[in-house]
Amino acid sequence: MVIYFCLFFIRCNSLFYYPDSKQYSTPAKLGLIYEDVYFYSKDLTRLHGYWIKADSPKGTIVQVHGNAQNISAHFYSLAWVVSKGYNLFTFDYRGYGQSEKKVISRYGLIQDTQAAIEWAQQVPISKRGKCFILHGQSLGGAILMVAVSQMPLSKDTRLVLDSTFPSYQKVAASIMKKKWYLWPLQFLAYWLITDDSAPEQNLQNLAGYPKLVIHSESDEVVPFDQGENLFRLLPPPKEKLFVQKARHIGALGKKFFESRKKYLHFVDCTRNLP
Repeated sequence: MVIYFCLFFIRCNSLFYYPDSKQYSTPAKLGLIYEDVYFYSKDLTRLHGYWIKADSPKGTIVQVHGNAQNISAHFYSLAWVVSKGYNLFTFDYRGYGQSEKKVISRYGLIQDTQAAIEWAQQVPISKRGKCFILHGQSLGGAILMVAVSQMPLSKDTRLVLDSTFPSYQKVAASIMKKKWYLWPLQFLAYWLITDDSAPEQNLQNLAGYPKLVIHSESDEVVPFDQGENLFRLLPPPKEKLFVQKARHIGALGKKFFESRKKYLHFVDCTRNLP
């Protein structure tokens, strides 16, 4: 029983926060034009981001990344949008990458995400482009949903919720359910993990925004049933992009041409939504 408990405790903590400061790459290595950006969270924590520029931008995509590493690794997953006419703004939470080293908490990450969104909103339309898309990946999707629910945004803002989940407790229990050695201990997810500031409690506040839920049936980190449940709980307008045989946050990878096509169709704010 002690071994089971330790395995569960370690697994759930690594699920939510696993930052580092390693420099994996830069946008310049992909031939992209970018600026290092520094700004402050609501509690004056200094944050770092990349502003990656597109020619004659149609709009800007704000990437709210997942739990591990930092933006020097995460920007790769969305770098392709720049060639399609979208600026990419990606940033690190406190404790990640070049952002200030402070204790990581859900509340702090929500504040950091709100500060990043506000920074991007202040870029002049001539540089930012008309379309404004917030793309949350994995943990970043959960943080993004709560951040958006608490701040005023233009109703033209679009939300992409990629490989994410509505409840911290339920995603931990779902992961345990799939491990035979943790299956008997699923109930501990509701004892050891809090759902304070969980998306599930804030979803109705997202009713005015077009939303796209992306998930892979083969997701090895956040089980597919979490994406299905999130889509069911979200108020309209909403669309889904469910794929097979993609890894975690991999549904928009190079070989998924149709997924990229559907994604670009969704983020195009000039089209009428159903």
